[in-house]
Amino acid sequence: REGQMLTKGIARSLRTCIVQLRCFTSSSARLASVEAGMKGEATTTCTAGQNTADHMRSGDLEVFATPSMIALMEEASCHALHKGLDSGETSVGIQIAAEHTKSTLPGVELKAVARVVSVEGSKVKLSITVFQGPKFEAQPQVGRGTHTRAIVNRDAFMLKATSPQ
Repeated sequence: REGQMLTKGIARSLRTCIVQLRCFTSSSARLASVEAGMKGEATTTCTAGQNTADHMRSGDLEVFATPSMIALMEEASCHALHKGLDSGETSVGIQIAAEHTKSTLPGVELKAVARVVSVEGSKVKLSITVFQGPKFEAQPQVGRGTHTRAIVNRDAFMLKATSPQ
């Protein structure tokens, strides 16, 4: 019985080491494919009962909620990085600064446009602008911000997230 427990412990440690090694060895190849200028977009429609301030509990008005705008910005940022990531990689948000500059009523379309500004190690800085439709960039800005994402190995990240320490 002790032998089985020892074997399971060694196997678990070995899996951890392999995942960490994969994360370490993939970093140089990954960074070469994520570069400044990459662009991503995300769209949504302001919808009562879904993404408005009163529904999100970020206020009591039926207008596009700031948390919904930030989620749209993050989605556009993910799209900007997607083509530059290897199959075992993803990105996670680690910092965001946003300014919500114009209210949007239900029924109006919105589009977030994210652009990679810089890549430093595994950290990617993006600039994001949110526009109202239907002509988007020709319409007034709804918001703008900056966002930093970290590129991580999926397995190593989830292993660390689920470990008790």
